[in-house]
Amino acid sequence: TYGDWSSDVCSSDLVNHYEIKVTDNGSGMTKAQLGRINKIIHAHSIAENVGTSYSSGYGLGYIIITELIQMLDGTISVESEPEMGTSVTITLPLS
Repeated sequence: TYGDWSSDVCSSDLVNHYEIKVTDNGSGMTKAQLGRINKIIHAHSIAENVGTSYSSGYGLGYIIITELIQMLDGTISVESEPEMGTSVTITLPLS
């Protein structure tokens, strides 16, 4: 826990893949902010100031992690609601 938010990490062993889900109850993201994150993940384009109102950046971390996950034949998805928090799910094959 840090400040007024906390995070949780869980993992599950599924039939042919492993899933890691990181969830926080921070400030969350608006649909526009989430759209920019998804654009980075799917198009590998850098967008300025994709963070929440308390942070900013270029999305380079998302590009790097997406490349690594794709190299392992995995997937990444991000879900978020303002004032509710954010969940990032990474799925990797076991084979």
